[in-house]
Amino acid sequence: MKRSGAIVFFLIYLAAVIQIEQLVKIPVLFQHYREHIRMEGKISFLAFLQEHYVQDDGPDADYARDMQLPFKTSHHFFILMTAAAPKPAADYVSPAVDPRSHYISPFDDPGPANLFTDQIFQPPRRSSLI
Repeated sequence: MKRSGAIVFFLIYLAAVIQIEQLVKIPVLFQHYREHIRMEGKISFLAFLQEHYVQDDGPDADYARDMQLPFKTSHHFFILMTAAAPKPAADYVSPAVDPRSHYISPFDDPGPANLFTDQIFQPPRRSSLI
């Protein structure tokens, strides 16, 4: 049960962090890799990823196809969503009553100290020196 809950929360997190549109483009990545194998011959997948994501050689013959790969372009969807947050409906309203006027000193509390008046050991009494 805990594991399935953790998986659900992880998938929700991934959906919030990664754009679903980019995940849909993953088959294009493998198709473009096969195109490079046909054009260049034997090339490893890591060398292909390095060529397209790490090295910035600028526009080349297949630049338009390169821009169709996942995570090459971004639409900043989530940034726009957070920038359009509405203004709060109400401003801060100060309390009508000053909270300091209702302060009750622990020595003025008539509660628990009066419960022990018939016992030998009693709580300390309020002195008039304070």
